[in-house]
Amino acid sequence: MDAKLTLKLDKEVIKDLKQYAKAQGTSVSRLLETYAKKLIDKKENLAEGPLPLWLQEIREIREKYPPVTATDEELQADYNAYRDRKYGG
Repeated sequence: MDAKLTLKLDKEVIKDLKQYAKAQGTSVSRLLETYAKKLIDKKENLAEGPLPLWLQEIREIREKYPPVTATDEELQADYNAYRDRKYGG
């Protein structure tokens, strides 16, 4: 059973949220409802605040791709080789 809820958000956040929801083919209400269900299902500590979505995505990326362990010299050599290929140096 659906019920109404009034929220106060920054105007820019609302604007961006509406654009995002439209791009996803859903409504802001359904988008927020889905997000709220995920928060509840994960039983995140709301006192500390849930991790923002972008931070969760970074965590997932870091888990999927290990950090680069190359030395500064190796990274510089890679960059020099790239630059030489690009500019014919």
